[in-house]
Amino acid sequence: MDNDPVKRKLYQTPTNLRLKRAALCAIIPAIIMLAMLPFCADNLSETVQLIMRGCIGTLAIVFVVLCTILVYRVNTQYISGKH
Repeated sequence: MDNDPVKRKLYQTPTNLRLKRAALCAIIPAIIMLAMLPFCADNLSETVQLIMRGCIGTLAIVFVVLCTILVYRVNTQYISGKH
């Protein structure tokens, strides 16, 4: 994040905080499943492993989309001067 106090204030608006929290709620389960996968690989079937990998990928894509929306919102507000 930039050291600009205006941008810092824009990131702290309620809508942007919700986007931040939603992004964290998307990436934390993905990280947990990704860390768990090597330890449980012997006990899980290939189908379950593929499903877990698909969920991890989907959650990662959701995280990237939410972060992109957050950065876009803050930068458009910053550039337009509506803060």
